[in-house]
Amino acid sequence: MILTDERAIQAVKAALRWMKAHAVQWLKTEEKVYSLEFNFAGTMDGLAYVDSCPDPACCTQEFKHSLCLIDFKTSNQLKDEYCLQTAAYQQALQEEHGTIIENRWLLRLGKSDEEAGKFETWRLPAETFDEDLSGFIACLRLTRITKAISERMSQQKSGIRAVKKEQRETAKALAKEQAKLQKAMDKAAAKIAKEAEKVRVKAEAKAAREALKAQKHMEKIMPVTTAIMKMMAVDIDSAELPEGARPRTDDVEFIGGAPCTSTSNLKKDSTPLDTTVPPRGPDWEPACATLSSSPSPTIQEKKTLPIESTSSTVETKYEETEIPCKLPME
Repeated sequence: MILTDERAIQAVKAALRWMKAHAVQWLKTEEKVYSLEFNFAGTMDGLAYVDSCPDPACCTQEFKHSLCLIDFKTSNQLKDEYCLQTAAYQQALQEEHGTIIENRWLLRLGKSDEEAGKFETWRLPAETFDEDLSGFIACLRLTRITKAISERMSQQKSGIRAVKKEQRETAKALAKEQAKLQKAMDKAAAKIAKEAEKVRVKAEAKAAREALKAQKHMEKIMPVTTAIMKMMAVDIDSAELPEGARPRTDDVEFIGGAPCTSTSNLKKDSTPLDTTVPPRGPDWEPACATLSSSPSPTIQEKKTLPIESTSSTVETKYEETEIPCKLPME
């Protein structure tokens, strides 16, 4: 494979320089490992035999053909959590194959122009394994606890969202039903108002028809009423009235007491009567005067008779005619 990325080329050069300085003999690279005890898995960069170098900044101890676990890093600097990561790889490797790792190497390869061909190493001897593994297990447990809490809260949030969604749907359905009911109520109210308006219009139309009918009736009877009113203003001499239209003394029945005396005082109109007076009808009745303690009470009567004629219209009027009558005594 031919590398074209300049940074990758610089990192490879740095790795080759470190491998040459430590006489590295590779056994495995990019191998997947799994811990049955702690239930985790990962990919180990490499397993090799490594010799110490004469640089005390790199190797504080001298060793030969040491079985080492190697992890390459291309970050800008080495971090403490890398120690926990390599301890986890070592634990899984020892569980699977029973391999005893003597050293763990963290190798940061330079990739910038300033660090071209350079490398930075951390050597982790066997006595640091237990502490680093404990830190990794603690982090693993914390991560799993945090994940469990996150999943629990996620389910709770999902439940809350489901409940809120159901509440919104219920509220929406309720609002829809209320709107439907309100629409029906408005429709019923509009129908009632329409019926009331219809009744009102009919009543007004009926009242208008009745008023028009009454007006027409009044227009029909107005001439007769006017004629009767004119007749009531005319004085008629009783002597000129035909038999049956004249008042008589026997029109009042005596039922006891002293008889009354009556006189007739009729005024004669200058207009001659050229008509036939209808006979006395049932509406004609004598009216008695106010009762008193006198033995001879009198009755004052006023009677108007309508008279129709082809030639003229006259009115006959009786004025204060005294008629003998008998009144019951207390």
